[in-house]
This record gives sequence, C-alpha cells and structure tokens, in this order.
Amino acid sequence: MTAPTLPAMYDRQSTGARLREIRTQQGKTQADVAWLSGITQAALSNYENGKRDIPLRSLIALAGVLSVAPGDLVPALRDYGDAAG
Repeated sequence: MTAPTLPAMYDRQSTGARLREIRTQQGKTQADVAWLSGITQAALSNYENGKRDIPLRSLIALAGVLSVAPGDLVPALRDYGDAAG
C-alpha cells in the first residue's frame, strides 16, 4: 500500500493565499498564529507566500489555531475523500 499524496489540484500559492486571508479576516498576526501553531514566523510567511509546501503536521496545527478545518485551507482536501472512495 502506498502512502497517500495530496491531490493534483493542490497549489501552494492558492493555499498560502487562503491561509493569509483567513488569518487576516480573524485579525490575527503572523507572530501570534505562528507561536500558537508551534512553527516559526518565517515558516508561516513562506507558507503564506507560496514559497514552501505546508507539512501535514503544520497544516493541522494552523487549522486548529484558526478554528477551521484543514480543507478550508486546502480546498482540494475537501473533495479528496470523495474521489478516493
């Protein structure tokens, strides 16, 4: 059995933009979200700017801090279960 991969529709630019949009709508700073997520502010900046992929552990932590589902940050994940099942 192979490890699951992100769907081909995953795009780090749009994911980063969505992350920034949700964070700013909530009035939270990068510093606060990064600290609460257990990541560095530099890493969060890279994620938001689409310079790096977000590791699953960080994605889950960020979603928790922002009180959203991981699929709200990566919309392709919402449909992945339907396509895989």
